[in-house]
Amino acid sequence: MVDITLNDNASPVIDATPDNTDLLRRIQREMLRLASSGPTKAELLQGLAEWMSAFAQPLEVFYCERDEQDQLADAIQLDHTAADDHDDRFYQQLTSACHTACRTGELDVRRWATPPRMIVAAPIPLRGSDPEAIGVVFSENNSTPHDMMLVQMVVSHIMLWHVMTGGRELDSNARDSAALVELLDQVTPATSLRQACYSLVGELKEYLKCKRVAVGLRPGGKGRCRLAAISGVTRFDKQSQTVRAFESAMDEAVLHDAVTRWPSINDAYRHPALAHRRLCALEDTQAAVSVPLRNNDGNAVGALIVLADVAESLTAAERFLQTAESSLATSLAVVQRLEGGWLAQLARTAARIWQTWKGKVALAAITFVVAVMLIPLPYRISSDCQIEPVTRRYVVAPFEGTLEKSLVKPGDVVRAGDMLARMDGREIRWQRASVVADLNQAIKKRDVAQASHSYAEQQIAKLESERLELELQLLDHRAENLEIKSPIAGIVASGDLERAEGAPLTIGQTLFEIAPLEKMIVEVALPDDEVSHVDIGQTVNVRLDAYPGQTWQVVVTRVQPRSEIRDEDNVFIVEAELDNTDSHLRPGMKGRAKVKTLRRPLGWILFHKPWEYLTKKLLW
Repeated sequence: MVDITLNDNASPVIDATPDNTDLLRRIQREMLRLASSGPTKAELLQGLAEWMSAFAQPLEVFYCERDEQDQLADAIQLDHTAADDHDDRFYQQLTSACHTACRTGELDVRRWATPPRMIVAAPIPLRGSDPEAIGVVFSENNSTPHDMMLVQMVVSHIMLWHVMTGGRELDSNARDSAALVELLDQVTPATSLRQACYSLVGELKEYLKCKRVAVGLRPGGKGRCRLAAISGVTRFDKQSQTVRAFESAMDEAVLHDAVTRWPSINDAYRHPALAHRRLCALEDTQAAVSVPLRNNDGNAVGALIVLADVAESLTAAERFLQTAESSLATSLAVVQRLEGGWLAQLARTAARIWQTWKGKVALAAITFVVAVMLIPLPYRISSDCQIEPVTRRYVVAPFEGTLEKSLVKPGDVVRAGDMLARMDGREIRWQRASVVADLNQAIKKRDVAQASHSYAEQQIAKLESERLELELQLLDHRAENLEIKSPIAGIVASGDLERAEGAPLTIGQTLFEIAPLEKMIVEVALPDDEVSHVDIGQTVNVRLDAYPGQTWQVVVTRVQPRSEIRDEDNVFIVEAELDNTDSHLRPGMKGRAKVKTLRRPLGWILFHKPWEYLTKKLLW
């Protein structure tokens, strides 16, 4: 018997005996065990090359596989035991033999003269693709009839591995398909999108045996992903760091428009998945894989993320997500469309309720209320008002002097020309006497200068006398206007000077305010949110606090273009003229006024202010 074992480096070691038949059986069993153990293709080829080297001792073993364009790529060296290196022509011959074997579908055996070598190339048929090839180089001097048999055994076990791998993939696809159907059965009947999302992440977590699953949606297929559900978490803070990390990773998957994995199998794609790396660090997991959820139009409507503690366990999850993404996106879209928003839900609930007699009564009541709310009525704006005079005349001090006597008080009715106050004339008389003396002296100087023929002094004295004459005229004018009189008929609105008698006055100082009484103005202080409904010509009903049983009806004549502050409120002043032929009204009287504007539906009259307040707060 031949005893075959594995050394520490997993390479087979053979103790040769004359009985090669048992050795071939043992190699066949080991190759079968290797092919059925589920290795990767690279592990399989390397293991088969080692077993071949243990028995036939080939100089070199090469493998030619198909690239992405389904072209036969350059040969990959699996085992090399030759002491010499070949030139390029030898490798060209080896590659040519592999191509010929793939083209003909048969073994291609070639010999190389110096050094003496035998090249054996065998095709490896693949399902759904052109064949690949394995090339083995033997020393022609040491080759045996078993070498060809061993090459055929390697080829058969490679084909067996492809068949078994395909079978495992079919089994996995069948399980994934069954799981997907069951998952869709759980998601599609959901009554709300939130329920569908939580069913999705819960079922996925159970099937994939992972740590956590999360799903996010893009409203309308635009903008950023918003986290919709996390497995094992019923409520979450949308502003938390964890939620933001999930949403960033989902945005990254949508941006890549492909499956994104961390850590990546290919190191060249490690850096683009920075958001996935941050998410893994935050969640204390080893690996994450995400896939964008694309609808039938190819638009990403959301994303799925799977977190696992073992990176290798995500391979099955990645395959399943790639298969299920379109179906899941379509299912969620169907649920969202059937949900139809809160209005559709309300409509469905109302339809169920209205089928009962209570619903019919409620429907009749709602119809009646709506009909009443549509009745048009005049919209009246109620606000504070105040009586003010049409015009105001201010009486001022004509010159500087002292107030001798105040003859009227605020509220007194006066006529045009009535004396309101009198100024003290003593100072004016003293100044006049002094000016008269100075004038006589100037005239004497002028006469003396004229007699002495001193023309310069005569001219100076003449000018001085003229100045004094003008000053005398001014003092005479002031003496004639010591009495301060009312310029118009009306009421004294302000100017209580009894306590100011004997006090000095400055020129232009306001003493009295006279307001006419024939016509008054009603000033209505409207809030700034109501002024847009008021226009010139609209009717105003006025009721004053002084006359609570009497109502005046006036017409808007002017809306002041600029607002002002009254009682800490920003208001616009609306003016309307009011006749005061009986002189009962006084400036400053206050009351309430109602401005009658256009006709509006009753519902608008009752609810437009709350609606405007809500829209202002919510939209801004």
